[in-house]
Amino acid sequence: MTSGTTQWLQGVWGSSGSDVFAVGSSGQITHYSGTSWSAMSSGTTQDLRGVWGSSGSDVFAVGQSGTILHYNGTSWSAMTSGTTYLLFGVWGSSSSDVFAAGIAGIFHYDGSSWSPVTTGAPYYSFSTVWGSSGSDVFVVGYSGAVLHYNGSTWTDMSSASGTTQHLWAVWGSSGSDVFAVGSGGTILHYGEPALTTSSSSSSTTTVPSVSSTTTVAVSSTTTVQPTTTVLPTTSTTAIIDSDADGIPDSEDNCPNKPNGPELGTCMSGSDKVGETCHSDADCVIGCSTNGKCSLNQEDTDNDDVGDVCDNCPTACNTEQKDADNDGLGDVCDTDPGCGGCSGIQCEQQC
Repeated sequence: MTSGTTQWLQGVWGSSGSDVFAVGSSGQITHYSGTSWSAMSSGTTQDLRGVWGSSGSDVFAVGQSGTILHYNGTSWSAMTSGTTYLLFGVWGSSSSDVFAAGIAGIFHYDGSSWSPVTTGAPYYSFSTVWGSSGSDVFVVGYSGAVLHYNGSTWTDMSSASGTTQHLWAVWGSSGSDVFAVGSGGTILHYGEPALTTSSSSSSTTTVPSVSSTTTVAVSSTTTVQPTTTVLPTTSTTAIIDSDADGIPDSEDNCPNKPNGPELGTCMSGSDKVGETCHSDADCVIGCSTNGKCSLNQEDTDNDDVGDVCDNCPTACNTEQKDADNDGLGDVCDTDPGCGGCSGIQCEQQC
């Protein structure tokens, strides 16, 4: 299909086959009428990650910096979310019972305002939310986090998930047949019947029925193995990943620009400098070869500052000093504005 945009699209929802909304980078919202896609005015330049509605005239979109937008059938407008952190997913049972999940936790909309949810469980960073009803809601997230809401109380199911992989999506045919997927080929199944998983070949393997969460490790071969690994006691410290690249801020060599295993940033020299990417191909326009997507914590000069946020990515400068504030570090700037008679000491290359 022709979308009419080159922006990254990251969420989709529709009330019918002729009323579909897609959201993505830089505030992009595109609507499908059943015959063609057309851009909508969102009123924001923030990246949007998730979208859901109770009807075609009651739609919610969430994203970067705590952005929540609402569509009333005529136009989109901003809502006060109560957070400045990234929101990944949104789902609801009605127009007055909506949940949003993200880096800073879970938020609920009661029809008049959004408020943070107190789960009573250790804090996690969450990636998405889904439910079969307002009294049967699942939220999944980082390090195998899984929470369930029964309409009155939240239950922490993370210890039964059997994984420490980040979980990115969840869906079910009912509250007793729920699937969650995540990093490293992780697939989790909750409830009956037993999970049947197809590998990359034509053969299938059936995992024995279990009464709790089943973890399935999917590899490139036809082998599918359940695991009964139990998570260690969960810390009460929130896992924050500000740039949503799969690397917690505490371990990220560039916490404010994506450079993780699955999400990176287009480097200088690319056609789309600064945009998020999955591969070099995401950083080019047309048939150009000017594309470099920095992934996997790349640090060319080994100064513990990732290339995507290093002001001298090929010259070691742990302090990142930039005397003349021109974006180039002292150690690689031909006219750094320091040294000599300036009275300002330049950082020395390590």
